[in-house]
Amino acid sequence: KLSRLVFNHKFLEDVKAKGEGAFLFTEETAPSDAYVKLAADQSDVMSPLNGFYVTPELKQGFEEANGLDSLTGVYQNLIALNSIVKYGKTVIAPTTIARNFMSAGFFTVANGHFDWSKTQKSLEVARSYFNSKEGDATAYLRELKRWGVVYDTPIAGELIKAMEDSGSDALQNDLIGMEMAKGKFAKGKAGGQKVASFFAKFYQYGDDFWKIVGFQNEMDMLMKAKGLSYEDAAPIAAERIRNTYPTYSLIGRAMQQLRRFPLAGTFVSFPAEIIRTSFNMFKYLKQDMADPDMRPSVHRRLAGMALVSGGIYAIQAAAFAAWDVSEEEEEAIRLMSPEWSRNSNIVVTGRDEKGDLEYIDLTYLDPYAYWKRPINALLRDQPALVQSAQEMLTPFFGKDISAGTVFNLMVNEKDSGGRIYNPADTATNITADMGGFLFKNLAPSVFQNLNRTMKAVNGEVSKSGKKYEVGDEALAWVGFRTTTFDPKVSLHFKAYEFNQDKRDATSILTSTFRDPNDVSNGDLINAFERASGARKEGFERMIKLVSAARSSGLNDTQLMMVLRSNGVTKKDARSLVKGDYKAWAMSDSTLKNTIKKSDLLFGKAKGKEFEDRWKLIQE
Repeated sequence: KLSRLVFNHKFLEDVKAKGEGAFLFTEETAPSDAYVKLAADQSDVMSPLNGFYVTPELKQGFEEANGLDSLTGVYQNLIALNSIVKYGKTVIAPTTIARNFMSAGFFTVANGHFDWSKTQKSLEVARSYFNSKEGDATAYLRELKRWGVVYDTPIAGELIKAMEDSGSDALQNDLIGMEMAKGKFAKGKAGGQKVASFFAKFYQYGDDFWKIVGFQNEMDMLMKAKGLSYEDAAPIAAERIRNTYPTYSLIGRAMQQLRRFPLAGTFVSFPAEIIRTSFNMFKYLKQDMADPDMRPSVHRRLAGMALVSGGIYAIQAAAFAAWDVSEEEEEAIRLMSPEWSRNSNIVVTGRDEKGDLEYIDLTYLDPYAYWKRPINALLRDQPALVQSAQEMLTPFFGKDISAGTVFNLMVNEKDSGGRIYNPADTATNITADMGGFLFKNLAPSVFQNLNRTMKAVNGEVSKSGKKYEVGDEALAWVGFRTTTFDPKVSLHFKAYEFNQDKRDATSILTSTFRDPNDVSNGDLINAFERASGARKEGFERMIKLVSAARSSGLNDTQLMMVLRSNGVTKKDARSLVKGDYKAWAMSDSTLKNTIKKSDLLFGKAKGKEFEDRWKLIQE
């Protein structure tokens, strides 16, 4: 913190020296467009720039860069809590740390930085990265920091900034306004902060490791092609790295505002940077093609971009061919997988003893999956444009981890479709189920790794019938989570969703039909048409899923058993298995129950009105 204050003061002094008379003016010398005061005369934060007059744009730039509009109150505490949850899901999560390191290597490939012998430089400075002591390695890191190459990664940067917004550093938090006690508790807190700081830096190093590799590659290319000295090449190489590798400080104003919003987008800065850096790679490619000196390096950049664009598809296709996976079976996996992986690139790793496919979702290892998921949606026989648009927007406007968990708890429904707790259970058990759900979703991911590993050691079986394997859990610790596609289990969850879709469709009509107020024939017809359309969509969606389960090896008898065991009526189950959607006819019990209720509450006249509504619906 002390070094940050010193650096900030030097920076402001430098701005003053370069800006006086150029963009910093006194009241007497200010031109007409420099009419706002940068900071109050007595401001300590902006000293020695306080009192100067500048343009409104420059003042806005300073405010956004320095984050002077700090948060307060309940909103500040929400940001702090959300940041702690994100911290536990990323910075101290072994699976995420490993995935972050591996995926960051893709940036070197994409930019044609193929000389991985430069990793030796990243390893040489590792000790200084974590424990700054005077020496050549520390001086080198300081130089890269000054050029903006290292210590400026998106996810770590977003977390750090969120902590600053909420007035807390890592585990240094005073959400309940209590003063920290002295003695052992204070020592424990200080120790916790050191551990938290180490992990934050360790996570950041996963990105900076590859940024150093990229910087050294870019330096070699510039010095060799242009004949530049080290001093002349370094600023150019640094600028290229900042513009083609994710860099938190270059995120625009809109994303800076969105990242503060605790209800949408878990890490909005990363996909924003993927968009920015992807366009910049094409920009530098165009520049190098126009520069005779740099033209020989163009083939490296083209090869790198081709590899990150098509390499995943090639690996996926080779795996499908190796394990004899048909297009129908591939589509079955996508249709019956959780929504978040329906358009992922998957690599089949084999089949289990029952013949069920096992696969890995490569989306978590491919930083450029942001572009591939919409393409995958377009290539599938689905509502392509809708899904493609969803894939583009979800990283920015999808549910945040914390907000989604709280919302699920409020409606008592998991993302997979099941209930979180049984409302008919005892208060003690309901509380325990709610607490377990919160812990699973909000607690640091390392606890999930430990829990699943212990279950594998003890030979336990999941509720879906999948046995926990030590090998699978060991791979998860280093970033690879294997998923088994069991069509019976997948259809089980989809049957629950189908029943919910039916109930939702029916409620569109019944809410209008049972309205005790005046309802016109047009309102009733409109409600019937909307309900019929929703019901038909639900059936058609489920027919596709049943067909996909059949493609995966289930026969008609097994399909009927799975559907009936999950509450699907015999009539609906037969229609789904046959792929035959029948027109909707409302049951007579609906009319009888409604008339009884209306007679009791509103009188005979209203009951007669309901009978007339019924006749119109039947027509």
